[in-house]
Amino acid sequence: MDRGLPGFTIIFLNACFTYNYAKAQIGPICEEEGIAVSLRENQQSKSMITKQFLKSKSLCKVTFTLPKEAVEAATEVAVMGEFNNWDLENPVSMKKQKDGSFKTTLELETGKEYAFRYLLDGVKWENDNAADKYVATPFGSENSVVIAMN
Repeated sequence: MDRGLPGFTIIFLNACFTYNYAKAQIGPICEEEGIAVSLRENQQSKSMITKQFLKSKSLCKVTFTLPKEAVEAATEVAVMGEFNNWDLENPVSMKKQKDGSFKTTLELETGKEYAFRYLLDGVKWENDNAADKYVATPFGSENSVVIAMN
């Protein structure tokens, strides 16, 4: 399924593989010779989610960071999800950093999972390769999920 992230295809010994950046692995897309391959990728240039659990409240401070490479030429980046009821009228704007990345921090209630995606320039949806998991949507794609549990 489309995670909104780039990938590539490898043809090796008559078998085709597709690289999935969201899961940092290669999986067979056609198995003429039954070859299976698994790789890990250096995640340094990919997005990042950090969590800080507050002791005094049942809240988790979640920081979403989308690197310059992921936003391409976008000038506005927002994170949308269940935490704001996917409200396009009130997006959670991300602030552009000096290094070109975009960043925002939200306080989320602990003990819950939140589906989300990034919205670039109000038109292009992107998933997060650092998400805790992914869930299918009724639109034939997937949403990223952050889990606010420690």
